[in-house]
Amino acid sequence: MTERRARACRWAAALFATMFAFAALPALACDVAASTSTVVPDSYSPASLQGGAVPYLRTASGFGCTADSVVVLLGGNYLKATVASGAVLKLTSTDTSGTIGIKIAADSGGSTPLNPGTTVTFMQNTTLNVAGLLSSDIQSVPVFVKPSTTDLVAPGTYTGSVSIKWEWGFCPGVNVGSVCVLGADTGSKSGTVQITLTIAPRTAVMTITSVTTWDPIRKTNSPKAIPGGKVRRALTVTNPDLVPLDADSLKVVLPTPATLAVALDGDGSGAGDVVQLSQGATPSGLSLTYAGPASIADDVEFFCADGTGWGCAPTAGDATTQGAVTQVRLKPRGSMAAGSSFTVSLPYSVK
Repeated sequence: MTERRARACRWAAALFATMFAFAALPALACDVAASTSTVVPDSYSPASLQGGAVPYLRTASGFGCTADSVVVLLGGNYLKATVASGAVLKLTSTDTSGTIGIKIAADSGGSTPLNPGTTVTFMQNTTLNVAGLLSSDIQSVPVFVKPSTTDLVAPGTYTGSVSIKWEWGFCPGVNVGSVCVLGADTGSKSGTVQITLTIAPRTAVMTITSVTTWDPIRKTNSPKAIPGGKVRRALTVTNPDLVPLDADSLKVVLPTPATLAVALDGDGSGAGDVVQLSQGATPSGLSLTYAGPASIADDVEFFCADGTGWGCAPTAGDATTQGAVTQVRLKPRGSMAAGSSFTVSLPYSVK
C-alpha cells in the first residue's frame, strides 16, 4: 500500500505541476466569419489561365482564432473543413457572361483538395497536415484556390463565392485521459469565401538602350556620340507571362532616330556580327539569323522612305541607302519561353 500511495502522490504532484505550468495559457477563442473577401493582388493572362500555369492562390478562409492563441498538439485536437455539397466552383465575369472553374485545396500545391461534400481534416491529434497549424498560424487559416479552364476567356474581373463548414476542437492546455484540464474550445460553423480575380493581357515588354562604340577621334577609347561616330542600339524584349509566346508570332519593329542612320558596315569596334542576339538570365529559346540586307530568307527586314517600303535593301557603308532606312523589323523564330528575355542589337552612325 505504501508504494501505491507513493505512486498516487507522485501522479498527483505531476498533474498539479502540469496544470500550474499551463494555467497561464490563454483559452482559445476560435470563430468563423460569416463572409470573407480576397482580391487576388496579381492579374493573370487568358493564355496562362488556359495553359494551366496559374498556381493555387492563397485566400482567406474565414476561420481563425485569437492572436494570442497557442495550440498544444495533444490528443483530441482537430480542425475539419467541408465545402458545401453540390457547390458550383466557378468565377463569373462582371463584364461578360464568361466563367472560370476553380479548384480549392488545403495546401498551396493542391495535394489536399477540398471537394464539395467531402470533409478534409486539417489537423487531428498530434499530426499536422500541409496547413502547418502551429502557434500563431492558427490566427487565420488559409485555403488555396486555383482557376482552371481550357477556354481562352476574355479579359475582365471575375468573382465567385463558396461556403465552407468548419468544425474544430482544441485543448489550449493539457489533456488528462480524455479530459481537457483547462477546458476545450469547440465549435461548428459555416462561412462564405468570396474571391475576386483579374484577367488581363500580359504582352511582351520592350526597352531600348544604346552605347557609343567608336568615334573618328578617340576610336574605341572612351568614344563619344559625335557626328561620324558609331553607336550600338540594343532592343531587349521580355515575356512577363507564365506561358510561352506562340511560335514565330513575335515581330518587333525598331524605329530609326532622326539623329542616327543604320550602319550595316559595323559599329567600329570590330567585335561581333552586325546584328547580334543575346539571351537573358532565362533564355528565350528564340533564334535570329541575319544574312545581309538583300536576303529575303533571314529574320531581319528594312523599311525605306524611298518608296520601296519593306522591300528595300540598303548597301553596307553607303550613306544614301543606309540613311533611307526608317525602321528595322526583327522576326525571331521559335516560342519565347515564359519569364524569359533576349536582346538584339544593331549598329548606327551618328549624323
